Amino acid sequence: MPYESRRETLQIAIITPYKHFFGGVETFNKLLKNIFQKHHFEVDFITLDEAKNLKYNRLLQEVIGAPYITSRLFERTNKTYDVVICNGEFSYGIHHPRCINIFHGTAYGYRKYLSHYLNFKQNLFLFKESYVQKIGARNKYIIAVSNFALIPLEAMSCGVPVNYVTMSVFK
Repeated sequence: MPYESRRETLQIAIITPYKHFFGGVETFNKLLKNIFQKHHFEVDFITLDEAKNLKYNRLLQEVIGAPYITSRLFERTNKTYDVVICNGEFSYGIHHPRCINIFHGTAYGYRKYLSHYLNFKQNLFLFKESYVQKIGARNKYIIAVSNFALIPLEAMSCGVPVNYVTMSVFK
């Protein structure tokens, strides 16, 4: 059954580490925001920028990292969102019935492909990050932006089907 919002405009949250940064994920988020706004949807970013006065569990922040902080920020928001879009591990701790988790890459894939070049500490960090990504992906609608992201996501066995962007469609 299709979802119908009871409002005139859809409310969309994008949960990501940074709003004002010049990386690929941030460029992707800005493009999404522009597309949504052209259709008169309201878009809010929930990022680490808003975490200055947030009180949170320091131990969990150390273990989980930044996704723990953004999940606490999302919990504290007073808005009700129709759709929530998360990037990679930033889906951790997000519980929403219409949550889309977009993967541009995975810690599991990076660890697999770079294992010969990583020291113990780097390997351990990527192992932890892949676990956070896997836990975060549970019960989400997962999209891989490339085949490079798709293969490790399927190997991670997140428990839900992975959808991906097929570039051949755009040729």
